[in-house]
Amino acid sequence: MEEEQLNDADAACRDGQAVLDNSAADADALRQALEASNRALNDVLRVADSRGDRLAAHEEVTSTCDDNERGSQDGDDPRLRADAFG
Repeated sequence: MEEEQLNDADAACRDGQAVLDNSAADADALRQALEASNRALNDVLRVADSRGDRLAAHEEVTSTCDDNERGSQDGDDPRLRADAFG
């Protein structure tokens, strides 16, 4: 759903720019472009809020373990050791 909303916003942006670039565009064309842009902006803001909420929830979960727990987990994974990066 988010990807569709972001794609719609991208299309609204391109279409809106095409209307703005057209010096012969009338008030109806400008209104339609503004309405589409406004809908797309609302959707994109909703996506950003949703992603921010998910990120905050993820950070809360990962911050509940103490440093010793995290350190022992990192030490067990050779991909995360400092010397593994060369």
